[in-house]
Amino acid sequence: MSTGEYCRAVESLLCRKNDGHLIRVVGPAFEMVCSWEETGIPLGIVERAIERRHLRYCGDGARRRPLRIEFCEGDVLDLFDQWRRAVGISQTVKEPFVGVSAAPESAVERPNSRATLVAHLDEVIARLEFWSEMPTGVSNDSELSRRVSKIVESVNLFRKSAKSLRGRAREEVITKLKLFDEELMMSIRASADQILTRKLETEARASLEPFRSRMASEAFQDAVTIATDRLLVSHFRLPPLLYD
Repeated sequence: MSTGEYCRAVESLLCRKNDGHLIRVVGPAFEMVCSWEETGIPLGIVERAIERRHLRYCGDGARRRPLRIEFCEGDVLDLFDQWRRAVGISQTVKEPFVGVSAAPESAVERPNSRATLVAHLDEVIARLEFWSEMPTGVSNDSELSRRVSKIVESVNLFRKSAKSLRGRAREEVITKLKLFDEELMMSIRASADQILTRKLETEARASLEPFRSRMASEAFQDAVTIATDRLLVSHFRLPPLLYD
């Protein structure tokens, strides 16, 4: 994929999230997106970042204009940092562009790489409940839907006492989130057909190709598996549950 194709794909992702309103990626914003492509940030990461930023953008109750790509940079870099650590890639992520956008609300902010447990639980609940309400093509009586419902119930219980959790009790919640994440991943794999899985594996392999020269063969294959799983989660519009 060329740099121009990458930028047009980002425009398309942003357009869909803005209900068809096209915001052109030009000027400093174009240079910023080009830097993402040069760094090797997969489009799937950009899409997840746009969705995450859009969720916050709509949640503050003051949305007046379409979401611009400049507002998403902090989320893009944060999610890419998480992704490269998960798949075992050691690389310095470029710092955000300075002065990319002029609007007061568009100041580039980079989320903390480790949000509070309360904030993480809030995001998980919001995204799982949103998933349950939107059309996903997944039957309400499917194993995946039932799994999501059970996880929402459990995470809501965790959330009620999250502010007071300390020590071992807090670690137990984090461990349970890891268990739920593994169970959700198994349900996702079972829901995905072989054609979809092969397609996403090919996409994962392509996204990792720029980093292949610095990875052993076995490490590269492990990274492909992890990246494929992440693409499956993204395909089904579900959030990662791990708190790390």
